[in-house]
Amino acid sequence: MRQMESEFFMFSFGVRQGSVWSPLLFAVYINDLIMSFPNNGGVYAILYADDIVLISPTVCMLQNMLTTCELELQVLDLVIDPKKSFCIRIGPRNAITCVHICSSSGVLLPWVKEMKYLGVTIVSSRNFKISTVHGRI
Repeated sequence: MRQMESEFFMFSFGVRQGSVWSPLLFAVYINDLIMSFPNNGGVYAILYADDIVLISPTVCMLQNMLTTCELELQVLDLVIDPKKSFCIRIGPRNAITCVHICSSSGVLLPWVKEMKYLGVTIVSSRNFKISTVHGRI
């Protein structure tokens, strides 16, 4: 039996925001990004829908992760919006001022005292801590 192949065609649009397909297709599309990070050294990337959280034990490693992430995303014709990006420190040195993380476009990402991720407010502190102050009743 002869195998039939269809002709190539271009997509000029994606799936609707909020579609059940969005998280699955994003995960498939972005898989090479995750594979570009080492499996050791306390480096992690958390992906949900179109949100990416980069976790690193050092500021230098975080800068390297961001650079790697931006290069991989550039291949996929995607970019990180520096206006929606920021850094938070958790650990014994959380209160110490450190160097800024810089995007490929030259934007310095701000260090924040708290961040909201998937409805949970994470607070910069010595240990992992969340805040319930902004929670809904």
